[in-house]
Amino acid sequence: MITIPIDRGWMPDLIPFGMPPGALIKAENLLPLDEYYGKAQDKKAYSAAALAEEPQNAVEYKANSGVYYGAIGTTLKLYHLSSTTATDVSRAAGGAYSTGDNVWSFEQFGDWVIATNYGDVIQVKKDMTDTSKFVALGGTPPQGKYSLLHKGHYIVANLSTNPRKIQWAGLEDPESWTQSISTGADSQVFPDGKGDITGIDLVNGIIAVIHESSITTGQYTGAPYTFSFQHNRIKNIGCYVPGSLISIGHLLFFWGEDDIYQFDGQTVTPIGFGVRNNVIDSLNVAKLHKVTAKHDVANGIIWWSYPTGANTIPNKVLAYNYKFKRFTQLDIPMYCLMGLHTGAIDMDSSGYDWMEYNAADPTGTVMPYNMDNRAYQANTFIMSCLDSSDLKVATLNGNTLTGLIETGEAKSHDKATGDDDDYVLMVTRVRPRIQDYITDVGVRIGYRWEENDGVSYSSSRTVGSNGYADVRASGRYLRVEVTTGDHSGIKDIQVDAIKRGRR
Repeated sequence: MITIPIDRGWMPDLIPFGMPPGALIKAENLLPLDEYYGKAQDKKAYSAAALAEEPQNAVEYKANSGVYYGAIGTTLKLYHLSSTTATDVSRAAGGAYSTGDNVWSFEQFGDWVIATNYGDVIQVKKDMTDTSKFVALGGTPPQGKYSLLHKGHYIVANLSTNPRKIQWAGLEDPESWTQSISTGADSQVFPDGKGDITGIDLVNGIIAVIHESSITTGQYTGAPYTFSFQHNRIKNIGCYVPGSLISIGHLLFFWGEDDIYQFDGQTVTPIGFGVRNNVIDSLNVAKLHKVTAKHDVANGIIWWSYPTGANTIPNKVLAYNYKFKRFTQLDIPMYCLMGLHTGAIDMDSSGYDWMEYNAADPTGTVMPYNMDNRAYQANTFIMSCLDSSDLKVATLNGNTLTGLIETGEAKSHDKATGDDDDYVLMVTRVRPRIQDYITDVGVRIGYRWEENDGVSYSSSRTVGSNGYADVRASGRYLRVEVTTGDHSGIKDIQVDAIKRGRR
C-alpha cells in the first residue's frame, strides 16, 4: 500500500505529472488546517433583516464595555450591527453617500468608529454601543481612501487632492487637522512612490505605505516631525488589489500584479507559488474593489474573497494557512467577508436546528459541532460574510460544503529510481484517511497513457465500512479524486497499486 501525502495544498499552476509530493490539482471546499483538511461550511443567516443595498466592507469592534459591535458600509449607507440587528445609522443630513467603486475604510478610536470612503467627508459615530447617527468628523479632515490609527494619530492615505499623499490628525484627537508641532498633526507626500497609494497598515510596529509598485515604511519619532519615512524601501513590488491587504502578527500580506506576497517590514517574500497564475489571471480586473480579506483567528487562516471571470461579486475564496503555507479554494458567493463574535449557542437555539445538519439522520445523533467546539462558548469568533443572495449578515457555519481533493499524478516511470517507463500502473482500491465521516465519501481514479492525452475517470465508488473504496483503473499517469461530506478531517490517501506490465 502506498500513502499519498496531500499536505502541500492546492497548486493548480503546476503540471499534474510534475507536482511535488503532497501537491493537489484540486482542493475545494476544505479548510487548510494545521494537521489536516477540515470541512468548509456554507452561509447561515445571522442578521434578522436584509440591508437595502450592496455591502462593500464590514468590520467588528470591541467597545470599552467589552461588548462587540459591527459596522457595515454599503454603496449608499452605513449600518450599526448589534447582535443580529442591523440599523441604518447613516448621516441625517447630506443624503446618500457617494462611495461608488471605492470602499469604506473603518478605524476604531475608543468607542468611536471613524469611516472614510474617499467620496464624502470622513464620518464618525461617537458611540458604537447605540444607534446614534454618523456625522461629519470635526475639524478640516481630508477626503481619502484608506485609514490607520497609530500611536494616537488617525492617518488618512490616498487623498482626493493627491493619491500619493497621507495626512494625520493631532495626538489623541482625530478632529485636530491644523498642522502643529504641539499636536503632531501633519502630512507627507510621496512624489517618488511607484503608483497611487493602495493601502496603509502596520507591520512589526512600523507603518507600511503600500503603492501599486513600491512600499514606503515609516516610524513614529514624535516632535517635531511625528513620523519619519523611508521612501520606496521596496521597489517594483506593491499591492495591485487594495482589498487584499491584511496585517497579522509581524507580517503583512497582499496581492501584487504577478504574485501573492508577505512583508515583514524589511523583506518581501512571494508566497503564491503554485496558485498565483490561476488566482490572479482569473480575477475580474474591473471589480478589484470587491476583494476583501479577513483573518480566521480560530484556525490561523487568511480568507480572501474575490470575483472571477465575468462575476461582478466575489464567487471564490482563497484560504491560506500562513503557518504551514498551503492554500485551498472555497466556492462561497458573497458581497464581502466579516468576522463576528457571537453569543454562545446551544442545540436548541433558534436558527441552529441540530437536526438540519444531517437530514439523513432522523434520530438527531449528530450535533452541529463537536462537544468541545468553541461555538458553544460565549463571545465565540466565527467567520462570517454579507450574503449575496439575501443582503443579510451570515455566519459561515451552515451546512457542510461538498469537499473535493484531486492529487497530483503518480507516474509509472521515474528516472531517479531507474523505473522503466513502459510499465503500466493499476490501482485496485483506495483508502482516504478521513476522521469521523458521517456522509458518503466518493472515490474515483483519473488515468491517461500519454502526457498529451485528456484525463479519463473511473466510475465513482463509495468508501465502505472497512474504509476502502474498491475502484480500479490503469494507466501510465494516475490521480485520485476524493469527494467528502461531513467529517472531522482528512489527513492523507492510501492506495493499493501494482505494476501490471508494459505497454
